[in-house]
Amino acid sequence: MNSKQWATNKQHNDERQNIMATVTKKQKKGSALSITHNANLPLAVALSPDANGETVTDEVPIFQPESEDGLHVSEEVYWADYYEHPEFKYEWNNGILEEKGMSNIETSLLYAWFWKLLDEFLIHHPIAQAVGLEIGGYVPITDETVIRRPDLWVILNSNPTSLNVKNNTYQGTFDMCIEAISKTKEKYKIKDTITKKREYALGGIKEYYILDGDGEETIFYRLNNQDMYEEIENKDGVTC
Repeated sequence: MNSKQWATNKQHNDERQNIMATVTKKQKKGSALSITHNANLPLAVALSPDANGETVTDEVPIFQPESEDGLHVSEEVYWADYYEHPEFKYEWNNGILEEKGMSNIETSLLYAWFWKLLDEFLIHHPIAQAVGLEIGGYVPITDETVIRRPDLWVILNSNPTSLNVKNNTYQGTFDMCIEAISKTKEKYKIKDTITKKREYALGGIKEYYILDGDGEETIFYRLNNQDMYEEIENKDGVTC
């Protein structure tokens, strides 16, 4: 993203905030909406009550958020402005924003089934804690700074960095990461199957699972004695 695109996005973000503030203020007063807007933004028709309770028609700009994938930002700016972005889920890779892709419904259902299975296992074998909601943390790679937000991750009770349940990040090293693959864009598929496989292995994450609803990319990795991922053996349909 170039500086002109970034400026345009920022202008739209600022305008959206101004619009929402105006709408809230007007609605509290029970008056009709009257908003000055950027002519480049599309309009929507909205109905609102005026001071007398009559229904009036207003034209309200539609905010169309644009991804800032690829934008160079500092780590400080990432945590402050992008980690909890209201429109997009971003990861941060050595100074560059990376938008997280979206899984299809089939993969989402497989993910939900897998988490239920994992949760049931941990109920009967309470050796770890599983966390989702794309809560992020650092992947400890020498000479690199990478912040990833796995779809699901696991921390063993034996992990030297315990979970702080009041935080919205994890400061230690994940023991297992699970990604529900996104294939809406080729770059999302590459990130889940190649980029993160490399990073998670270098970061010492013991196991990495990729879930794919149609089965094409579903695979389970475990670190071997050379700190490289190898596929976990499957015996009679059971991953061991």
